[in-house]
Amino acid sequence: MPSIAYYDGFPLFGSAVCCRMVPDANAGQAAAYFGIPGVQSIDGGGRGRAFFISGVFTGATTLDIRAAEAALDSYGDGRPRVLIDTFGTSWANVIYKREYQPGNRLLFLPDGGYALDFKCIFRGLY
Repeated sequence: MPSIAYYDGFPLFGSAVCCRMVPDANAGQAAAYFGIPGVQSIDGGGRGRAFFISGVFTGATTLDIRAAEAALDSYGDGRPRVLIDTFGTSWANVIYKREYQPGNRLLFLPDGGYALDFKCIFRGLY
């Protein structure tokens, strides 16, 4: 199983990537009418999906970490792109809405360099 995910053909999420897709709830409507027993229920179908992604940015300097964060942030323009998850599944029309949470600590690696874990959410339009 691949351990890397791609967005717009770019391995944007660093190392140790985990990508999970969760469908959004279906749209629906329920209506009850006076004098008629029961409830009318209409299923409006799916309303997209969310991709919960976590990873680790690594670099020789803290500037490398900031550059990786800036690269991720540059995709927050609302344009849909293709996301390939860690299972190798390709998902079209996925947008990044800048839902990003960096880890609490910037870690210094034993062999030199730095690491920062993060979580972010991407949205599938359908």
